[in-house]
Amino acid sequence: MSEPSSVVIAQPSSYSEEEIREAVRADVVSMNLHSRTDAPLSLAMKHRFAAGVRALSVRGAQPLVGVRDRQRLAGDADEFVGVLFQREGRTVYEREGKLTVMCAGDIALWHSQRKAKFTMPEPYRKLCVMVPIDKFQEFLPNAAAYDGLRIAANSVAGAMLGNWLSAFADRVVDEECESLASSIDSTLAVLAATVTSHARELDIPTEDRQLLGIMRYMESRLADSTVTGATVAQHFGISLRHLERIFARQHATVAGWRRRRRLEQCRAELSNPSCRKTITEIAMDWGFSDAAHFSRLFKATYGMSPRDFCRSIR
Repeated sequence: MSEPSSVVIAQPSSYSEEEIREAVRADVVSMNLHSRTDAPLSLAMKHRFAAGVRALSVRGAQPLVGVRDRQRLAGDADEFVGVLFQREGRTVYEREGKLTVMCAGDIALWHSQRKAKFTMPEPYRKLCVMVPIDKFQEFLPNAAAYDGLRIAANSVAGAMLGNWLSAFADRVVDEECESLASSIDSTLAVLAATVTSHARELDIPTEDRQLLGIMRYMESRLADSTVTGATVAQHFGISLRHLERIFARQHATVAGWRRRRRLEQCRAELSNPSCRKTITEIAMDWGFSDAAHFSRLFKATYGMSPRDFCRSIR
């Protein structure tokens, strides 16, 4: 199964600023780019796109500045969260008078609804993953609160997550050895687990830390049909009403969140070219006991039946 991809530039080459700007925008994010030298822009880029998520691997030979002003924000296709993994060089992320400086190996998050400036003062190599806000919040609630969050390379969390993102950049984006659609959920799950386990040191608010823990617990038991809102509430020593109130702050319900995550897992398996299971087997594996009911839910969520989805990506 193949996935649609945008402009691919395999080796460093010189391009006009407009060509680079259009390649980076790629129907997801609009950014005004300009070089800090008189030399033509020299970049190596690779895009992949699936399920609303765009992954961009980029390497630049000279300093570069990217600006997202009001005009650029208005050109965005959707609201999203950017996951930035700085593999080489540095990036300075500036927004609303705040600075986040990323050095080699650092990971940072940024939110698309804020005016921002990204400065790469030296040759660099990075991975950028743009995730629609709704999908991101299936893993990390209150997405805007993570804007500017930096996970340092020299921390335990940064080292472990960095190893994962390095493999993601190499195998999924650059080499296209794995499906982006089937890899993005596991990558977001690792990111969420990292943030959850280091919530205190990353200064995550108490309410968000509680919801993170609950979501990770439910994520690890998605296929278990015995898990209900009542059993989750009991596990965490809270009332079912309080549990529902926690999810309501994210404009979600416990059952709705769980159902959406199970559907996402089914869609990821259906998009995986190496998967040999039938549609019914996949649905049953993720806790859907009625194939017809699963098909109706899938179509209501994604606009096509599971069978038509499989045909479309083939």
